[in-house]
Amino acid sequence: MLYIAGELKSTGSKDPSKAAALKGISKQLKEWLESSKLDIPLENKTKKMKQRDKKMVCKLFHGAGLVVPLDSNDVGYREVPETPGDLRKMLKSVMAAATDAERMQAFEPIQELVTLVQFANDECDYGMGLELGLDLFSFGSEYLHKTILNLLPLAYQFLQRDLFGEIITAHLEDRQKGSKLSVV
Repeated sequence: MLYIAGELKSTGSKDPSKAAALKGISKQLKEWLESSKLDIPLENKTKKMKQRDKKMVCKLFHGAGLVVPLDSNDVGYREVPETPGDLRKMLKSVMAAATDAERMQAFEPIQELVTLVQFANDECDYGMGLELGLDLFSFGSEYLHKTILNLLPLAYQFLQRDLFGEIITAHLEDRQKGSKLSVV
């Protein structure tokens, strides 16, 4: 339903026949869902999703929101002092570097962010390391694996999510890209 709504919004007046077809599919889907015994919500965001959004402290590169526990004084999360766009530019410059020396030079601003994460961890703002680590992981560069392994397992440990730290460590040891990802 959300996909159909997005398509209708983007093509509505441009292609009336496509819009009519999408509206027809949407109507049929709604009727089928209402008549079936499936408990699938029709609204874009359920009540639980809206409640979670209120607890969200930031959005990550991939678009999902980050929720970390905060105490009564809002200790637990500190914002990464770079916009997502600026962070992406930094990471792209690391990827675009032709030599290791250039890559090390391009990596310096990211290293400064890692230092700020260490200060935040000392002051119990563990969410900053989780946010930066997940953004680096989402970016996907192999040049970032060492930094990710310094940030995420520790953040997960501080947030008492140890299993996620084990998962990210195992994943990065055998990170694969492309369409043939089966290990079987």
